[in-house]
Amino acid sequence: MESKRSPDFKIDIDLRREAHHALRGLLDRVSLLTLTLGTLALAASIFRSTVFGWNMNILLDIILFGALLFIVVIRKRIPIVFVVSSFIIALAVLSTGNFLTLGLATTGFVMFTVCCVFSSVVFGLRAGILLLIGSVIAVALIGIASYYGIIPRKTITEGYLLSPLTWITQMSSYTVFTAGILVIIASVQDRLALSLQKSTRQAEEIKERERMYRLLAENMSDVLFVQNMDMALTYVSPSTEKLFGYALEETLTLKMEDYLTPQSIRKVLESFHAAVSAAEKGGASDIPPLELEYIRKDGTTFWGEMKPVFLRSEDGRLTGILGVLRDISERKAAEKERETLERQLRLSEKLQAIGQLAGGIAHDFNNQLVGIIGFADLLAKNFPQNQEVSSCAENILVAGRRAADLTGKLLSFARKGSFKRAPVNMHAIIGEVIAILSHSIDKRISIVQRFEAPNPTVIGDATQLQNALLNLALNARDAMPNGGELTFYTREAVEQAPAENRLHIVVSDTGVGIEESILGNIFDPFFTTKRKGHNIGMGLAAVYGTVKSHDGMISVKSQPGKGSEFTLSFPLTSETAEIAAETVSPRSIPEGRRVLVIDDENIVRKALCMMLESLGYTVETFGSGREAIAWYRDSYRNIDLVLLDLILPEMDGKAVFEALRGINRDAKILLVSGYSINREVQTIIDKGAAGFIKKPFDIKELSRKIAEVSEV
Repeated sequence: MESKRSPDFKIDIDLRREAHHALRGLLDRVSLLTLTLGTLALAASIFRSTVFGWNMNILLDIILFGALLFIVVIRKRIPIVFVVSSFIIALAVLSTGNFLTLGLATTGFVMFTVCCVFSSVVFGLRAGILLLIGSVIAVALIGIASYYGIIPRKTITEGYLLSPLTWITQMSSYTVFTAGILVIIASVQDRLALSLQKSTRQAEEIKERERMYRLLAENMSDVLFVQNMDMALTYVSPSTEKLFGYALEETLTLKMEDYLTPQSIRKVLESFHAAVSAAEKGGASDIPPLELEYIRKDGTTFWGEMKPVFLRSEDGRLTGILGVLRDISERKAAEKERETLERQLRLSEKLQAIGQLAGGIAHDFNNQLVGIIGFADLLAKNFPQNQEVSSCAENILVAGRRAADLTGKLLSFARKGSFKRAPVNMHAIIGEVIAILSHSIDKRISIVQRFEAPNPTVIGDATQLQNALLNLALNARDAMPNGGELTFYTREAVEQAPAENRLHIVVSDTGVGIEESILGNIFDPFFTTKRKGHNIGMGLAAVYGTVKSHDGMISVKSQPGKGSEFTLSFPLTSETAEIAAETVSPRSIPEGRRVLVIDDENIVRKALCMMLESLGYTVETFGSGREAIAWYRDSYRNIDLVLLDLILPEMDGKAVFEALRGINRDAKILLVSGYSINREVQTIIDKGAAGFIKKPFDIKELSRKIAEVSEV
């Protein structure tokens, strides 16, 4: 089983390793001195033997000094422990030999002290103490042997050197001195061990932090960077390679203009200088987070959020910038999409409110136009010989019809215009529009049609759809005074929410384009960029209303000088489009028939009464649905036709219609409204209404419609 070693054991090993390293360094530094002194010592020993005679101690010196010099020479080729052990053994043998031959008159104690110190440093305090004890025992035994004459001392002449008291004094001094040195060495080693332990732990903590920081920097998706005060990069994290496409070495050589757009550079410099100026004045000096446009190596751009902070020296001086850069392209795209949706929502709500207002105004105005056109028509009919009256009446009729046309466009915008639900082939409609344009458009404008939709059929009103496309085409024509290209393009698309197939019709031109600042207003009623008197500004408003009434969507893309592109989207149908509408040949009905008129507008009732009477009808009029129902219940057998306004107080037209049909299932009821036919009107027609006529109308239209419904 593997034993677990404590951290202190590791520190002790490290301390010894450091001691070995220090000793080897010491030997390297004093090797030359050691070789020189050793050589001199050997020479001195040899010279001494020639003067005083040969001695065993001299031979021992020569042998041991030679061994030590050899070890010094080969020290780098053998382990330091072997080197130190050799030194200790050689010095111990030399010290012992000196004591045996010369007694106390030697450097034996000094050499023993050196042996103990070396042993303690290299092998630990315990080894040093054991060597000290062993040396004391060895010297004591030599002293006893010398005292009793066991070892002859021919070279010792001084009597005090042979005295036991001298031996005891020398050994005591040696023991105390050497033990003190060993204790000091042990204490120093302990302190060094603690210091090394602390340094080691700090180094390990720093190493671990560095590893964590490196792991974080190398694996983070954001870019960590450091710049000096000259805005030059001094560090970037590896994630920059993925974000920018540059290698790390390349990145550090980049200048700001290499990775920032000019606008972003100005923004950075302004913020940087402002923060530095604030710091110099003692105020807040943080650089606020910045959203900047960056440039990749391949030239593409992306939006990033940079969060920088200043780096400071110990004295508080600014030394650089530490920052984190995050790619926020997806967030910017989401924000842009949200802004677009919010803008579209506000536009839709605005147009809806305007549409409600426009629809109400058009309806009320149409009621007034019934009286204006009706009475003007009666004047022209009743005074044909009076040129002045006829001329005035004709002018009134012209103005009234123009006003009626305007209210018709208002109703189209309000989505209350005429609406006939039938399958419509939009390719055929576009073809009709192109045929109309070919006779009136500037020859410098080329018309291109690209029909890629396999199924171009939608449900709607062919006339309204044709007018919408014609309005877009005429706007495109006016946008190209010097000629250009007008394109009609169709394609089929699958919408995800809700899932359905839709027909996209794109009408584009190469004209002057539309300023972005007014794109949000182009569908407003009466808004126009054309000169005064040239356009009333209802064309695009009517287009918008028509598209919305057909469950469609409309969008526009435009840039000044690059033309405009309108995209209309409608739900597709699998039904077959009608080829031609069947016409009805109206025939007048016999005179003397009775007509019931129900309308809450007094001027309308009067106009209708006079117009019908001029056609030979007997007329009964009511302004209230309830009064009309009560009268009709008793007199329906004498009524041939009912003209019913759909907008009535108390009871609406639908309720009155159902009440009249409840009284007489065969009642012929002609619906009348200032609004054009819509889904609600179509529902009433489907329930048995004879027909519908839209206000305003003249006597001829009224007569034709009555004749038409009389055939039903």
